[in-house]
Amino acid sequence: MADWVGRCDRVLEVDLSRRTTRVFPVSPEDRRRYLGGKGLALRFFAERIDPGLDPLGPDNVMAVFAGVVVASGAPCSARFSAVTKSPLTGLTASSSCGGPFGIALKTAGYEGIILTGRCAEPTLLEIDETGVRFLDAAHLWGRDTQETQEALQLGTKDGALVIGPAGENLVLFANIASGHRFLGRGGFGAVLGSKKLKAIVARGGTARYVPADPQGFEKTCRRATAYIHRNRFTGNLYRNAGTASHVDLCNAGGILPIRNFQDGCNPHAPQISGWTMRERFGAKPSTCRPCTILCGHKGTFSDQKIRQLPEYETVGLLGTNLGLFDPELVAVWNEQCGRLGLDTISCGGVLAYVMEASEKGMIPSPLRFGSPQGVSEAIEAIAFRQGLGDDMAQGVRRLSEKYGGTSFAMHVKGLELPAYDPRGSWGQGLAYAVANRGGCHLSATLFPLEVFLGFLKPRTVKAKAHFVRFFESLYAGINSLPTCLFTTYAYLLEAPIARWTPKPILAWTMQNLPAVAVRLMDLRVFTRLFETMYGVSLSPAEFLRAGDRIVVLERLLNVMEGVSRKEDTLPERILTEARPCDAADSGSKGTLWRRLARLGCPEPAPPAAPPPLLALDPMLDAYYALRGYTRNGIPMKKTLRRLKVSMPTHGGFAAVPDRAVLNPLVIRVFFMLLGRALQSASRMDDVFRRELASWPEGFTVLFKVLPFGPRMALRVDGRKRLRYLGDTLSEREADLTIGFKNMETAARMLTARLSTVDGFAQNRLSVVGDLAAAMQLTRLLDRIQSLLYPEWIAKRVVKRVSPMPMAEKLWKRLWLYLLGIPLGV
Repeated sequence: MADWVGRCDRVLEVDLSRRTTRVFPVSPEDRRRYLGGKGLALRFFAERIDPGLDPLGPDNVMAVFAGVVVASGAPCSARFSAVTKSPLTGLTASSSCGGPFGIALKTAGYEGIILTGRCAEPTLLEIDETGVRFLDAAHLWGRDTQETQEALQLGTKDGALVIGPAGENLVLFANIASGHRFLGRGGFGAVLGSKKLKAIVARGGTARYVPADPQGFEKTCRRATAYIHRNRFTGNLYRNAGTASHVDLCNAGGILPIRNFQDGCNPHAPQISGWTMRERFGAKPSTCRPCTILCGHKGTFSDQKIRQLPEYETVGLLGTNLGLFDPELVAVWNEQCGRLGLDTISCGGVLAYVMEASEKGMIPSPLRFGSPQGVSEAIEAIAFRQGLGDDMAQGVRRLSEKYGGTSFAMHVKGLELPAYDPRGSWGQGLAYAVANRGGCHLSATLFPLEVFLGFLKPRTVKAKAHFVRFFESLYAGINSLPTCLFTTYAYLLEAPIARWTPKPILAWTMQNLPAVAVRLMDLRVFTRLFETMYGVSLSPAEFLRAGDRIVVLERLLNVMEGVSRKEDTLPERILTEARPCDAADSGSKGTLWRRLARLGCPEPAPPAAPPPLLALDPMLDAYYALRGYTRNGIPMKKTLRRLKVSMPTHGGFAAVPDRAVLNPLVIRVFFMLLGRALQSASRMDDVFRRELASWPEGFTVLFKVLPFGPRMALRVDGRKRLRYLGDTLSEREADLTIGFKNMETAARMLTARLSTVDGFAQNRLSVVGDLAAAMQLTRLLDRIQSLLYPEWIAKRVVKRVSPMPMAEKLWKRLWLYLLGIPLGV
């Protein structure tokens, strides 16, 4: 066995059409910029594909990479990453897996493998230190993933990637199995099926990797292990009850999907939690290897069969989201999906959509919420594309486009949503919307900060863009080492600065000073694992910059496929529908009020309205600014230069802009000043009182720069006064929307260079809503300009300045400038 110090740096490229191979090295520059794992897979994928190629055609490329930490013996170092173009979304897809293939590939002497072309017949690819063999796989075609792996006679040092019938039949959300773990999302199995590649076997064990700094590596591993054991998630919840322990936490926090995301909690949910399954079926570790967390478990069921206990996402999508709370059923369906090679998240999303569409009379199907009848048959029909299963195999987006019901098709960019309802976790909603591979909870995970740990307020836009950007870059870096994302709980929360800072101070800093908070995150366990293994220094800032580079390159590839801001959205149901659990929350009393009531104090009246709807647009604006994108979500040239991301050279791709035309922050400031001035004037000016007397309580006005610019909202309260609401209101909640054609129009109007009347006359302003109210609002805008500006300026934009005694004008102007705008009174 050969000992390699710290590194492998060998990539195997296989042309399936020509049956040729080549091996090339990873350059030091690529290693520093992209680290390994997902980063290197994406970098080599990007230079080999063209926009618009068919994901199921021979020109698609799949790259599977291990990384520096893989086969090192470090905690949770069994991960490997893959990148391809998704047949489900038509965009770049990435996935991480904890099966044995990554270690086997690396100990066979290769850090990664790149697949191009297409086999003529079903093929088995066998890799060892001597090279690659193309073997006939006709005898394996048609077998499920478990049968295939058994037939491959894998040794203890070997690993395989295999597809099941779903991949062979090009189901768009088919996955790839490695042991009992999966490259799960985006249709990787269909890509291998389209290439007629049934399995890839790596015969490992011939190479051994030793750290460049053995003492430093051992010390870092001891620290990492101590953090994992000490953390309550990795050392207790996951170790004892698996990720399905999330059920109780999500149910209490109102983010557990019920009946196709129609609700966020259910009293029967504890029946299907990880703790319940542990008690009913026993729980023995069945995890990735090596693993220190031990989140995977298997148990013995009532039929005396030993099965893998389903993970949280499977419990949520194949259980609660179907209105079902029997863990035995979910475990059986989980096993069925695994053997057939189906992603359980997308499969559950498709089943839930069909159940709701069937109840609404849109699809003829026996599937119904709360009933297990027909579910097993439907899963089988999807995998073999039989009957309605042929349409279901296309995913929720295509189903809804054919049968209707796009409002309850729960996907982002074509990828079905995971089991966290973003109406109770706005940061997770932003993460879904901007995730490069579509509806994904593993591009950035904010629900623990918002719901489990209470560091961020769930239903506010504040600080969310900073943390989505931070976790995207962090997770891209982690997936490029690669190691398990669950280590994030331990390595960040158990580091001294987070462990010993009082939680109220930590939460206040994260909520109010997010830019400071993310810079204080201690990432040294991650960077030291890389440094001590590979022998090259890597600072936390460089680590995050590599993550930034990977995220932006992936975004750029998607932009080449036509992605822009309009695709960075959420399902209509999420943006427009309230839930029963929201109504219950809005009328509930907090702990403080319950204590006061016991002391004889009167209980407060319940809130007049349920929690607000998720405000996505302001979070998108802030996120794009942090990422260095335009307001339309396109990476700017200066961002690419800063990160050293190569510009695409593909024909037909328009150059990205170098900078935004006008900084949206300037318009936001003007909107805030105008909103506060209107609020103050409505409290002390007779003209405002007369005009607002006819407006009903709750009437809401939204000012918005079209199409996706800054916004500002006002609402009439019970005393017929305007209340400034800031920028959190969505267009769907407004009774009257005044749209500025572009940023220039907003700037000209807000700086008294364009009158309201001229704005409408020149088609620079648009109105959606009550025209009579719009005319009244025009008069109010003229009035506020008369109050704010000297008469010689006001006459430029107001056709008829209202007569007003000089003394009245002066005291009102002073009031606005000294009290109204600064203090909002």
